[in-house]
Parts: sequence; structure tokens; C-alpha cells
Amino acid sequence: SMGVPGMDQIPMDQLTVANLTTLQTAYTNANARIPQIDTELANLSTELIAAQAAVDQVNAVVNSAMANYNTVESGKIAAAAGFGSAQAQITSSEQALADAQAKLD
Repeated sequence: SMGVPGMDQIPMDQLTVANLTTLQTAYTNANARIPQIDTELANLSTELIAAQAAVDQVNAVVNSAMANYNTVESGKIAAAAGFGSAQAQITSSEQALADAQAKLD
């Protein structure tokens, strides 16, 4: 055997034209398959890059949505505090009006 794939399975005294032809065909097929495999690997690599880009985009959208949600929640809290303050002012004003009305009466 001289490092040719398959040669070590065939004893030297049984090497025939048919065996050599079979080996040559196997070698030719393997050589033809290598660029196809390289292309498939390149395609898979491209698909992985595209998938990672999609994941990154989804993560960015989710992060943006969370930031917006937090902003909305902060706004709700500020609005609730503002409404509470306004309600206190209205109550105080109503009390002042009631006191003034009592003085007039």
C-alpha cells in the first residue's frame, strides 16, 4: 500500500485491472465530492451568519421593547403621583372654599 485509499484492503497479489479501475473510480468520485462538500460547508456558514443576524435583530427588538415598557411604567408612576398631587390640591381647594363659604354665612 502506498497511501492510496482502499489499497491496504487489497493484497498485492490480487491487484487486477478491475481492482485498479474500482480504486480509480472511488478516487475520482471522492475528488469530485470535495468541492461539493466545500460548497455545502460555505452555504452552512452563510446560513449560520444569517441566523445569528436574525437572533441579534430579535434581541435588539426585545431590548427596545423592554426599554419602552420601562419608560411606560415610569410614566404611569409619574402620572399616578401627579394625579395624587392634583387630587390633594383639589381637596385642599374644596376645603378652602367650604371654609370661605362658612365665613360668609
